[in-house]
Amino acid sequence: MADPPPEPWIGSVAPESVLWPSVEGTQQAAEWHNAPIDTWFLPKYAHLPHPVVPDEDIGGMLTQLSATLRQRLDAVPPPPPSRKTRPGERPDNSRLKTYRTRLRPNTQQKEALRKTAGIFRWTYNRAVAYLKAHPNASLTDVREHSVTEDGLPLMNLSWVTPVPYSIREQACLEAHTALRNGLADVRDGKIPNFELKFRKKRALFSSFRIRKRDWDGGCLKIPNFGLGPGQRQTKIQTGIDVPSLEHDGACIKQENGSWFLLWQKDMGEEKMRVPAARGPEMCAIDPGVRTFATIYD
Repeated sequence: MADPPPEPWIGSVAPESVLWPSVEGTQQAAEWHNAPIDTWFLPKYAHLPHPVVPDEDIGGMLTQLSATLRQRLDAVPPPPPSRKTRPGERPDNSRLKTYRTRLRPNTQQKEALRKTAGIFRWTYNRAVAYLKAHPNASLTDVREHSVTEDGLPLMNLSWVTPVPYSIREQACLEAHTALRNGLADVRDGKIPNFELKFRKKRALFSSFRIRKRDWDGGCLKIPNFGLGPGQRQTKIQTGIDVPSLEHDGACIKQENGSWFLLWQKDMGEEKMRVPAARGPEMCAIDPGVRTFATIYD
């Protein structure tokens, strides 16, 4: 049999037990509301600065607090979101749009394009090898190592030099830019690590970049391969007429045996489609019956 409760506990409970609430409307319920906050059976209320009365309008208090909080937030609006640069957008707020057209080279012209793409890939891989050994090298260092004749190995490179210097220079620029962008993404935490990789020879996919001066008279100009607007040179037919290029870095690529030209044109902000609002990233959801939900922004 358990021991009886100690006398001090019985003495403290006996006088206060009459204050416990019983039937509403009785004397005990009235005394419950008037009980002191240090009563032993009111520990939840004893730690509050003011006693909580069950008859109080809690909903009204919450509404008032919400209104006060909203007023304080409206008084100090949040800073505007940082404006992110969209793809193809430049610091002067103008936009670049990429165009693509089909090239229709003949058999000899296809061979010239394949040779150019191969030399571009060789120069790119040579620049990658140099950047792996010298990750902090500048673009000038990479160019002197992989493009200039003084930096090339002492061997018969007569198959490399027919491609213009400006095209081989674009290979170095592409490798150097890829390394800088990859390291920047690692610093920003976007990717865990980055490794600059070599390009493999693929029969179905190849590409090279040109500068705007390499596109003359509406055609690609590689004189040593017989491409250009001259009398003894041939002009590659294009799907649409491209008289000139506005920017460097146009791409000529092969996909499944077909050749394409990709270049950028300055559109200007007024000619582009109106972008989405740059305010807070939020949307409204309209639930329906036939359509589960419609989202508006």
